[in-house]
Amino acid sequence: VDQSLDIIRRTGVDHIIGVGNGAAIDLAKICHSYMTVEGKECDGVDDKNNHQQLILVPSTLGGVLASTSKHGLVLDVEEEALIVPQMNSAGTINSRNLNVLVDQKSISIPTWINQHNHLNRTSNRFNVPTITDAMLASLVIALDFQLALWSVDDLMIDEEEIILMQQHQKSLNQSLLLSISCLKHLLRDEGTNADDTILDKSNIVIDQKVKKDAIEALIHSGSLLSFGNLHSPMNLRRNISLALSSALLPKYFPHGNWMTFTASLLPGVIEGFADIDIDKYKTLRQDKESNFDLLSSSIEWMKEDMLIKNSGNIPSLSALVEGTPDVTELVQQVEDNGAFLDCEDCDSDLLELVLGFSLNR
Repeated sequence: VDQSLDIIRRTGVDHIIGVGNGAAIDLAKICHSYMTVEGKECDGVDDKNNHQQLILVPSTLGGVLASTSKHGLVLDVEEEALIVPQMNSAGTINSRNLNVLVDQKSISIPTWINQHNHLNRTSNRFNVPTITDAMLASLVIALDFQLALWSVDDLMIDEEEIILMQQHQKSLNQSLLLSISCLKHLLRDEGTNADDTILDKSNIVIDQKVKKDAIEALIHSGSLLSFGNLHSPMNLRRNISLALSSALLPKYFPHGNWMTFTASLLPGVIEGFADIDIDKYKTLRQDKESNFDLLSSSIEWMKEDMLIKNSGNIPSLSALVEGTPDVTELVQQVEDNGAFLDCEDCDSDLLELVLGFSLNR
């Protein structure tokens, strides 16, 4: 980030184009935000008159997800944590200056990964996310966002925020539908037995409709990523996947990548719904955008088809961890990280449940 900003200042860059994976997209977003902040401070240019364009061209599924989220994460070496750079109100990208170009043909999706080959697993399995990992991560983001929405007090939000909540609910529903549709297609085509998982195939040809639906699912999921502190609408808390990755990567989980890490949280996030009476919320919230039947059927399908029949397709969180850190220690790290970044997070009991269940403890 520092090197890129140095080039921007020395060359007088007007616009930024970010091309590539999630890290490249995040770098472009962060540099553009800093450039906007410095332009305000030096030239007095406000958001309305700021014409510095940010063009994002993702080339991976992780890049698609990053291109539709509002902020980016960067490694703070001293804190050993992934953080959102602390900036003023200009840190949020102005939608008028943002252009996202998604070309289905340019999105690279790996299909060569063999789950049961130990050498391949340790060197590649968790370093490059598969389309399966991406769809599982999309489900984690959507389900967690639903829990966050339910924690919002309807009496404390205004009419504009209610409309925004309904828009988020639409994106959430689409994310669930598209992600599950992709997974069902892959599982149907490649076998559903534990010894014959979709990751065993070395020459999978990804159906173009599945690829299109996967990209669209991640576009919706990216819009659901909440960082919990930078002018978050409706005072939404930080996503659990963002909270855990920000506080625990790379110190405790140095292996793999963000997508597989998030996908590995699915068992714990599903368990987070275990003590929740969905019918209760169905009675309390009658807004037409809330599809409680979809949510219930989605959770039931994930429990039966993913956690039981096809558990081998879910990345193992315990395979990504370094050593055997205590869950309580991990939760404390998240709470410290939240305090450091001034983030609103879910309660510690839910964090402990998600981590403990995903780590098979």
